[in-house]
This record gives sequence, structure tokens and C-alpha cells, in this order.
Amino acid sequence: MEAKWKKRRSYGVLGLCYFIGGVEYAVILPTLWLYIKTDFEAKEYMLGMLLSGYSFAAIISGPLWGRWADKSRKPKLIISLGVLFQVIGNIMYFMGISVWFLLGSRLVAGIGGGAEAVIMAEVTRTSEEKSRTGIISTLVAVRQLGLIIGPGLNLFLRELNFYVDGFYVNKYNVPGAFMACIWMVFFFLFVSLYTDLHKLKKVSEKKRSSPKVKRSRSDEVVQGHAIDHTDYDEDFYKEILPGPSDTKSINSQASSRSGTNDPDELMETAEDFMNEEFKDSRAFSPDRRCHRNARQTSMNGLSSGKTIDGHTNMEDGGYGAIENGIMDERRSRNGSQDYIDSTEEGLVDYLHGKSKLKFMYHEYIREEIVTVIAVNFNSYFNQLALETMVTPLSLRLLNWGELENSIMYCLAGVEVILVFGIVTWLSKRLQDRVLIVIGSVILAIANSWLIFVVPRAQQYTPAENIWKFIIGIILDMFALPFLVSASISLYSKITRKETQGLSMGLRRSVIGLATILGPLWAGSTITMPYIMFGAMLGLLAISLVMLLASFSKLLPASELPLNRAGLITEEDPDLDIETKPLLS
Repeated sequence: MEAKWKKRRSYGVLGLCYFIGGVEYAVILPTLWLYIKTDFEAKEYMLGMLLSGYSFAAIISGPLWGRWADKSRKPKLIISLGVLFQVIGNIMYFMGISVWFLLGSRLVAGIGGGAEAVIMAEVTRTSEEKSRTGIISTLVAVRQLGLIIGPGLNLFLRELNFYVDGFYVNKYNVPGAFMACIWMVFFFLFVSLYTDLHKLKKVSEKKRSSPKVKRSRSDEVVQGHAIDHTDYDEDFYKEILPGPSDTKSINSQASSRSGTNDPDELMETAEDFMNEEFKDSRAFSPDRRCHRNARQTSMNGLSSGKTIDGHTNMEDGGYGAIENGIMDERRSRNGSQDYIDSTEEGLVDYLHGKSKLKFMYHEYIREEIVTVIAVNFNSYFNQLALETMVTPLSLRLLNWGELENSIMYCLAGVEVILVFGIVTWLSKRLQDRVLIVIGSVILAIANSWLIFVVPRAQQYTPAENIWKFIIGIILDMFALPFLVSASISLYSKITRKETQGLSMGLRRSVIGLATILGPLWAGSTITMPYIMFGAMLGLLAISLVMLLASFSKLLPASELPLNRAGLITEEDPDLDIETKPLLS
């Protein structure tokens, strides 16, 4: 009960982190241009640099934070450091010595923002696949809630206007001080309330895996030792995989679909362990030797087609010794997955001693990985481009001012939160790849609608344009939760558990690139709607083609067929699955 409470408390703290991130975006962004224009008389290009600075720093820091988390398995320490970078960055923003100092403040805050990859990696590494999409939807929805509440906080921040020991505090720099205080409070809450999720998972698994002996009609005697029909799933794997490196080899193949190891070679390796009578340099207790001898007898019976009782089973070529003896049908997919999930020690620094470039090539230059990453990029590119263009378009087409735009952003945020709830419900009934296709189709329809109506809309005719404009916004916001939640969840399921930190860091870098290029593209083509929406629609069309072409490969490891040794096999003729790199 205590572990369950700690888990809920830890998830609550992570949700609060996402909420504060959304609040910061909504508090600082509206006043940023007036800040640098009024206090420093900055040029327009500096606004773009400041907006891009945060994302640029996150692009660099995300993979570094994630790699550190994979090596150290200390996410709490790393996230705490990221929060401190956020505090320092916002203090620098409040001080505002010069416009270049402000740029430095956004870079420092962006370094801390890269730690978001560690949060997502920890969530995906410790959550069950069936509930992962819903958890991710909830976290992203909480961030969206922060985006809704953030603008309301500016209502009282804009009234602040005083001096502190000669330092002028006004509505432009006070958001930095406000967010620095918020992040500092969160830092103490995080240190006090958060417990690493992988540690809580170990505790709960130890309680669930307390020894339960299941006996058959009578104990059988093999080589003078009595054995019973216990569930030997975990012991079997420990015997086959005597060393940590071997454990990593098998576990990584079963928990991912990377092409770094040939599945046939892995199967031969497992069979070699069996045929060599599980030779091991370690000392075994009497019970373990008993289990080992029993397995040796059953393995020896394979060549002659005999079971432990000496009977012949010709239908399965001798495998009845496994299915009817110690290794029965409990050697199922779920059994092997439970063992893989419980072996957290094998996740420590998987890349140690390996060729990093070769690993990156085999792990990430794969069709299914490239497809999901492309969907992530295009989703955020379209979203940020829309956010950039919506204000000038609403002014030109609807004659909307600050109040109307604030109401629009608020209602759009409410819609996104509601759709995240729908995605959470659908994630229990539909596969992630289906949700991604649904989101991509809806987003393509939204852009097709906008490219049709925006160039034809007459300026300053609100009554005629408002319904056209609103339909496009509603469709775009409806698609976003499908793409974000399902793509993150699927990406985590088709990459290695051991390197989730690095994987999420690389994904964070791709998103950061999209958040830089999206506004730049929309801002430079706002007067050329056919070109602006045409490029966005073209990227979506490419994503849809990639999704349909790779649809059969967009499956998590748990849904791939397993052979009798519990290893993923690619021999199912009904599945067109390849894990080789694209360029091989």
C-alpha cells in the first residue's frame, strides 16, 4: 500500500513539473517582445533568437541528460539539476542586464528543459505498455492546462511596478522572478515527495514474486533429486544466462526490435547453452543443482524424442519434454516479459564497451523509428507554425484583438484537454499505430481546409470568415493529442528499454528542431498562404505515406511472436517484420 501511494505521489509531482512548464511558456512569451523592445530597443531578429534559444539548448542537452540517466539510473538527481537550471535561467531573465544576457537566460533555462527527456524515459521505462499511452496523454494534458492558466497569471503580474533597492521591477521582467520562485518551490517539493519509479517497481515486483510452489500429482525424481512442478520461468533464464552481459544480450533483444543482433544467432546461442548442459563457473546451491540436473535430463531427451518419464513424443519432435515437464506452457510471452521487466540491473549502462556509432545506426536508422520520428517532427512543426500564424490571421480576417485571441487560446486549450481524455480512453481499445494514422488524417484535413479557405477569405469581414477560421482551428487542435500521445508511446515501445533516456533525448532534440523551424517558416510565408500551407500539407502527406508503408512494422515488442526460448522471432509468415537498418 505504501509503494502504491509513493507511486501516485511521484506521478503527481511529475505532472506538476509539466504543468509549471506550460505556465512558464504562457507567462513569459506574451511580454517577451515588449520587454526587449521597451528596455533595450532590440531589433526584431532578437525576438526570434530568444524564442529559438530555449529550444536550441534543449536540443543539445536532451540527449546528454538522457544518456546520463541511462548510465547512472539516478533520474531524481538529474531532474533536480534540470529544475535548478530553470531557476537560474529565470533569475537571469529577471535581472535583464542586456538583450544578450536575456538570450543567455533562455539558453540556461533550455538546458534545464532538456531534462524533460529523463522524465518521459522514466515513465515509459516503468509503465505497462497497455496503460502507457493513457499516462502520456495525462502528462501532456496537464501541460496544456498550464498553458490555459498561465495567461490569467499575467493579469496580476502586469500590475506590479516598484523599486527594490534601486532595481526597477515592472510587468516585463517580473515574470522571470515569478517563475524562479515557482521552480524553486517545486524543487523542494520534488526532492521531498518524488521517489524514483524504477525503485518502486522493484519493490512491487518483489512482493508479487514471493515464492509460490505449485506441485503436481507427485514429485518426480531425476538423477537422484526430487523436483516439483514449480514455475521455473525466472530460474530457467538465470541458468541459461549466467553472466550479466548475456542477460543484457537476451533481454535487449526481447525488449526491443533493434537489428544489432540476428535473432537466429541469439536462438543458436540459447540452444548452445542448453546442449552444453548449462556449463557455468558459478557455485550452485543443492536446490539450483537439482533444477539444473533436471533441465539437463530434459534437454538430453530432446535428441531422442523422450520425455522425462522416458516416453516418446513424436508429434513435436521432442519438445514435449519441455512442455510436459519443467518448462511447460508457462514459458509464454507474458512470462518472459515479466522476467524482462523485473531485471532492472541489466539496464545499467547498456552501451558500455559497445560501438556508439554502430549502435546509433542499428537502433535508430530503421524504418519504423524514422517513421515515428517523422510523425513527431511534422506534428510539432505544424502546431508551432499554426500558433505563429493564428494571431496575424485573426487580425486580418476577423479584426480580433488581444482579448479575443486570449479567449480563443483558452478555448483551444480546453478542447485539447478534452481530446486527450478521449485518446486515453481509446488507447485501451486501439493500437498506437491506429491512433497515429487517425491523428495524421485529421491534421491533413485541417490543413487542406485552411489552404482552401484562407487565400479566398476577404479581409475584415468577420461574419463571413469566423466559421471558416474556427473549423480549421478545431480540426487542428483535435488532431494534436492523437499524434503526440500515441507517437511517444509507440516510440518508447520500439526502442530499447535500456537506452530510453538516450532515445527520449533524441526525440526531444527532433521536437526542438521542429519548434525552431515551424515559427520561422510560418513567419516568413504568412503573406503566401498557398506556399505556407502547401509545405505543411506536403510534410503530412509524406508522413501518411510512410505510416501506411511501415504499418506492419509499427508494433511494440510485446506483440511480436516469441519462440520456445522466449526470444522474439521474425519467422511468422503473417508478419512482414524486418529490423535491419534502412541503409543496409
